[in-house]
Amino acid sequence: MPNSAFAFEIKSLTEAGEFSGLASVYDVRDLQGDIVAKGAFQKTLSASRQRPLLFEHHDTIGIVALEDSERGLIARGKLTLGVQKAKEAYLLLKDRAIEGMSIGYETIKSDFEGENRILREVKIWEVSLTTFPANPAATVTAIKTARATSITAALDELRNGILRGLEV
Repeated sequence: MPNSAFAFEIKSLTEAGEFSGLASVYDVRDLQGDIVAKGAFQKTLSASRQRPLLFEHHDTIGIVALEDSERGLIARGKLTLGVQKAKEAYLLLKDRAIEGMSIGYETIKSDFEGENRILREVKIWEVSLTTFPANPAATVTAIKTARATSITAALDELRNGILRGLEV
């Protein structure tokens, strides 16, 4: 099962371990030469009755709901904070030590344009948090914590969020 990393932009991370962001973006070439075509997830997402699991280095740490959008694949994850690795992943996300996301998938339809493989349809098996994504654009661009520790921290968080863009 191939794993590819795509742009992952966390919009929020709550104290309950819930987050949302983009797990994949369309028309971005990763270091493996793969490009996800717009709509590649639609058929498999509508046919799937199984919720993909959220992994961190191949260990289950929670669940994730996925939905297609104009920009790419939206992930809404929930870390199972009773699991030690999920607690660790929460702290790493909060400190921005983890800044990427990867999907484990099966290629259903693809073709090549030059050296680039265009993924036209994929079936997603799992979603993983990762430190070093294959796609250079696969970074966490904003985190909005549940509460700031001070007014200065809140203003810094707001300024950084505006600079990075909070739109999913």
